Amino acid sequence: LRGVSGRIPAGAIGKTPLPLAGEFVLEDLSLTQTNGRVSAAAGKILWRRAGVGSWSSLGDARVVLETGKEGISARITGENGLDLTARLRLFPDGRLQVSGTARPSTPEQKALFSLLGRSGPDGRVKIGYNGRITP
Repeated sequence: LRGVSGRIPAGAIGKTPLPLAGEFVLEDLSLTQTNGRVSAAAGKILWRRAGVGSWSSLGDARVVLETGKEGISARITGENGLDLTARLRLFPDGRLQVSGTARPSTPEQKALFSLLGRSGPDGRVKIGYNGRITP
């Protein structure tokens, strides 16, 4: 895919661990697939009215994708009431790392982020995940 822009309802995305709410806005998105895996990515994805399940008031998230020597990386930041900063890295061998923090400020955000861990003294929840994507 090259230079794709448009909107996709979040609930229309297949195979997710939890049902998603809101809308994805694609801005100049480019993806390259090699041997069944995404091997390169660039562009922006905005998740408007981000939510999981029936919660749809988490705020918005911005994902900026780029490809480097070590694979694909994404900078994820919250907007419009979502205090979130994270980095996602997808390595050529399929390893996936996500790290960052979120500071929940609404009951919906607290409920969702409590699934990731307990809040620290500053109110932030650490986000950390290591896994593997299989083709």
